[in-house]
Amino acid sequence: MQHNRIRITPPTEHEKKAAPYGLDWDVLYVGQCSDHSNDDRLDLAHIFEDPNVPSRHDTFFHFIGQMESLGIRDSNFGKMRVVAPSWNPVCTMGYAITRRGAERLILDISYRGITGPLQQGIIRGYTITPPLFSAWRVDGAKDSDNQALENDQSKLGTGNLNSTSLKMSARKEMVNILDLHNWDDVQRALPAKPNPTMTTEEEAEEEEEQRKAEIEKKEIEEAWTKRKLEMGLIMEK
Repeated sequence: MQHNRIRITPPTEHEKKAAPYGLDWDVLYVGQCSDHSNDDRLDLAHIFEDPNVPSRHDTFFHFIGQMESLGIRDSNFGKMRVVAPSWNPVCTMGYAITRRGAERLILDISYRGITGPLQQGIIRGYTITPPLFSAWRVDGAKDSDNQALENDQSKLGTGNLNSTSLKMSARKEMVNILDLHNWDDVQRALPAKPNPTMTTEEEAEEEEEQRKAEIEKKEIEEAWTKRKLEMGLIMEK
């Protein structure tokens, strides 16, 4: 961001040392539903290679349209990301605000009014497309809190599904990194010892309970495996 090709002014020495993402903006949109660039200045676009860009198939069609308007062609989808001046961003899944940007926003909200600040040019913003943050979908009404509940929508949704326009999901990776099976680990490290005060009948009852617990655990694991396969099929569709 310090060295993007659409800056009006070069970075100051303070900015070079203290602000790797630059200070020439008020709001930086890194997670949005869509944006529409200024039709009069489609030349203002910093296009760069990024190995973490999602494929065209996995990119939301709104972003496809904006990227095409800024000069990205078919062969470059899945390879290139673009930074362009914000014009009409929708949703705020992820954004950053500079100190000067916060001051301007407070002024506009409390005094001048904040209708179309980016189009008016009283706020300066950049939008990154495809975004770095995306909404996580569960299906049903919980996917949005600003739309009325339809009769055929479930209030709870159907569970974890997916997000769009991302190559790698941090949420999914957290499951792999933070997955824990505490009691299995305890059993391997500290095997249960027989209780010398138990009668033969009590030991038999405990063994039966352990056997039932193992069966229940296996059934749960099989159900979870089946659920993950179903989720994978849904995501492929």
